[in-house]
Amino acid sequence: MRRVKLEEIDWPAIVRPGDQVVWGQACGEALSLTGSLMARRHEIGGRFGVLLGTCYSTTLAPELADVIDFTGTTGTNGNRPLTRARLLDVLPIHYARVEWSIANGRIPCDVAIVQVTPPDAEGRTSPGVINDDIRAAVKRARKPAI
Repeated sequence: MRRVKLEEIDWPAIVRPGDQVVWGQACGEALSLTGSLMARRHEIGGRFGVLLGTCYSTTLAPELADVIDFTGTTGTNGNRPLTRARLLDVLPIHYARVEWSIANGRIPCDVAIVQVTPPDAEGRTSPGVINDDIRAAVKRARKPAI
């Protein structure tokens, strides 16, 4: 596994205008990565989308919608600022169908931001407790860039 410093991430090489980004929800959100993407969102060079699940962080704010279109499975918790500002399109879908919908391309995923454990002795990693629709997102996303 290649280590990359946060400031060295080339977001425009990873996220393209028109892309849909999916990241782990709740305690599976890779806070340093999602925070970096939000802070450097203008470098992408156009609008892109983010699919949100349950969010417990303070990553999201209405001013981010200047170049980001937000879609979510819930409008509560950390997604609430976007919900209140009417900037979050909540999907009319049963939560149990989200993974299937990503896997089948009904919900697009071009980039998956995933937090994993350090590799074990055999080199395997795990997404930890968040092992839900992020699996489908990883399979649908373009080849990992980091």
